[in-house]
Amino acid sequence: MSRIISDNIISPLGSSSTENYLRIKNGESRIAEYVDPYGVPGKFSLSRFSQELIKTVPRHPGYSLFEDLIIMSVKSALEHTDINAGAPSTLFVISSIMGNAGMMGGYIETSDGKVDAKAYHDQLGLSESSQRITNAFGNPNTPVVISNACISGVSAQLLADRILSMGRFKNVIVTGCDILSKFVLSGFNSLRAVSRHPCRPFDECRTGINLGEAAATMVLSGDSDAEIGRYWRLVAGAQRNDSFHISAPSPKAEGCFSAIRNVLKDYDVSKIACINAHGTATMYNDEMEAMALTRMGLQDIPVYSLKGYVGHTMGASGIIESIISMKAVEDHTVIGTRGFEALGVRNPVHIVKKNQSTDKRAFLKIISGFGGVNAAVIYEKEAIR
Repeated sequence: MSRIISDNIISPLGSSSTENYLRIKNGESRIAEYVDPYGVPGKFSLSRFSQELIKTVPRHPGYSLFEDLIIMSVKSALEHTDINAGAPSTLFVISSIMGNAGMMGGYIETSDGKVDAKAYHDQLGLSESSQRITNAFGNPNTPVVISNACISGVSAQLLADRILSMGRFKNVIVTGCDILSKFVLSGFNSLRAVSRHPCRPFDECRTGINLGEAAATMVLSGDSDAEIGRYWRLVAGAQRNDSFHISAPSPKAEGCFSAIRNVLKDYDVSKIACINAHGTATMYNDEMEAMALTRMGLQDIPVYSLKGYVGHTMGASGIIESIISMKAVEDHTVIGTRGFEALGVRNPVHIVKKNQSTDKRAFLKIISGFGGVNAAVIYEKEAIR
């Protein structure tokens, strides 16, 4: 059973997990309205890195901002551990939907300034880009790349857990990142899924998602000598595909329901403090998640979404939201859903509007994505012995 040894979040809210959590707990967000961003006509609410924050990212010659953000996040996560990122016993699992997709826009920002993207086309593939990232740490292993739509971050955690159970590696560094570009925004906008206004998950007036930029890292270990009572552990996880439609979930929530049912089959539901939903604020997603939770009899457990604080951070989403949920539950807190006012889904799930307290030590994370993908995972804080 894997333990979470360390973590990091870099988002427009800050450059550490603690900084991000405290600002979210205080109700802060960096989501703002932009006019014609990246040359895409229209008004969109987005969560974007400030130039001040980007200037704090150590740049490596020839590396893209996407790659340097991951390197920075991993180094920050490892800063207070004795884990060697270059050791043969350490494996990288890298989660991203877009990677360096911004290169298809003609020009990219690198440490050398704004340059012609054609010179960096060898980095366009996620496998090549991921190899460059691990090379920066001197790691001899071929990195595993997870690009499984919006559930990529949770998929990466579940794969890391399985890899550790095999005993070949001692530690797995799960890291994810996505940044915005014309290609990314145009793609989501073509589906009419992006909102001009700050998102309102599960609300009756919700109008769609706010895309966000972020990088995040979780370091998982299977080391049985890890200090008991200090860490969070991944108890169970599952992935399911509903095989319904490439851009719409099953109206009966079959995939999400099946994933949740699998992870809860041997777990005491009364131990769960809260459920961190995907909560994108699209009409279909929120309705589907509410149905899945109701079908499982979980409608009375507090549910919340973090999208109103950091936006939909794509490949980093599952990692960021798992980390923030750990920080919150450890702080005896269930985070309120920013933007939520009145229930706008047919199934009466318990959406948390304002922060509330809890004395429980576990949470359920659910997430869904295009292509019918769904995942669920339970995390529990170990009891001190």
